[in-house]
Amino acid sequence: PSYENKKNSGVVSKNKKPSVRETIKNIKELSLYNINSTATYGDKLITLSTCNNETEDGRFVVVAKQI
Repeated sequence: PSYENKKNSGVVSKNKKPSVRETIKNIKELSLYNINSTATYGDKLITLSTCNNETEDGRFVVVAKQI
């Protein structure tokens, strides 16, 4: 899927609190890159967010796992 198809998708539902597994699944589905590594409950993650000029008020988010 292209970035345009993903840009308005939410990682977290506003109606319920997602499980860690659901959140990780959503992040991977929205990813622009396919990476074989994954995160699990208890892993330490860092999220970096920056501007994205591809869309108005766009954001580019990087999620990394401590190894």
